[in-house]
Amino acid sequence: ATLRLTPFDAPSHPADGIARLVLAGDATAAPIETILPDSGVSLPSRIPRRPDRPFRLRILHINDLHGRISQVEHPDSPPILARVAGRLAELRRRCHNDPDSAVLMFSAGDELAGSAFDEAAAGPVAHPVYYLYSQMGLGAAALGNHDLDLGPAWLARSARSYAHFPILAANLAPCADLAGLVHPAALLVVKGVRVGIVGLTTPAQAHKRPQLRVADPLQTLRNLLPALRPLCDVVIVLSHLGLRLEASGASVVAAGDVELAQSLPRGAVHLIVGGHTHHALNADGLEAD
Repeated sequence: ATLRLTPFDAPSHPADGIARLVLAGDATAAPIETILPDSGVSLPSRIPRRPDRPFRLRILHINDLHGRISQVEHPDSPPILARVAGRLAELRRRCHNDPDSAVLMFSAGDELAGSAFDEAAAGPVAHPVYYLYSQMGLGAAALGNHDLDLGPAWLARSARSYAHFPILAANLAPCADLAGLVHPAALLVVKGVRVGIVGLTTPAQAHKRPQLRVADPLQTLRNLLPALRPLCDVVIVLSHLGLRLEASGASVVAAGDVELAQSLPRGAVHLIVGGHTHHALNADGLEAD
């Protein structure tokens, strides 16, 4: 099978300095043998790095926001998304003039459903979360199961109106409502470093949406990685699968992040950013266990 590498057709955030490309096609049906750039698309040459000056890529991430851009139930509660945006902006300022460091921010899905804002957005308007993510300069987001709670057509309207970042789900088979809006993977280029991002969404609750087909996430990643990995300096998986198969908090089907990591060859990916089961991991920095 073949995927296309194509420009992501949306305005870029003026402060993030990211060039965004996306993969187009079906990653679920067969192993990907070739990734073909569209006419006029080319990747920058890799920048040689001196051993004494490694490139430092800092990753911020969020998951399962569920529309809670602010705690509207409690007037005295601090704003949520404004604090996240402020943190991201501050870190960007620090490395703006440093050619050897950059900051990227991602979401592991479930942005939209679960707050008072859903009622306002359920009609003809689009959800404000995607607008705010775009304003802060989100790099990419995985598709969560609850992002489809009001149907693919509503998700498509919100994405088309506001999402200036790729929405990713490699194991979602092509769907007419979401054509051109949900992609298997993205390739972000920041200060010459190529960062490949693969999105995986949970098969849980897929039976409630017969118009969508969600494939096995492990097989899909095996289909995609051998072709994507040579194009990238760094590979990150945005996973809305859940922590592990026996995890509580949400249904985990086929595999969780633990099973995903165990299935991969050493070094196949550099980082898995997870969501879905609402587990807090590494809250104070990376922890060995």
